[in-house]
Amino acid sequence: MTLALPESRPQPTTDTEALLRLATIAAATRHQDLQAQDRQDDEQAVFHARAEAVAAFGTDGAAALGQWKPSLSMPEDHYRAVVELLPRTSLIATMPRDGSGCLFEVVSYCVGCHTEKTTPVGGLEELAAALGKVRGS
Repeated sequence: MTLALPESRPQPTTDTEALLRLATIAAATRHQDLQAQDRQDDEQAVFHARAEAVAAFGTDGAAALGQWKPSLSMPEDHYRAVVELLPRTSLIATMPRDGSGCLFEVVSYCVGCHTEKTTPVGGLEELAAALGKVRGS
């Protein structure tokens, strides 16, 4: 019986510095991709809100609304944009990404009573009525 010595194999080594560099690059790339997607979503939200506003309120009505901005809170599978109409009063447009329609809501905040009131609007007359209630309160 002969004893055989184990063959010497190189011990596997891990280059932790290289792995850390690769992980950092991957994280930075993912961060850039997410930022680009967020910018694209913001642009789409504003684009669709403008188009839906023209359909709902007419060209002149939509132009009178002011500048649409992307909402800070965009629900999953939806675009959302906001235009400020009065101090503490905004028109919010929420649209499914599949293009199946748009919901416009006038949202007003009462500082004295710390409440928020939301009124759905579908046309220029309803928008004017909702704004009249806000100004009258």
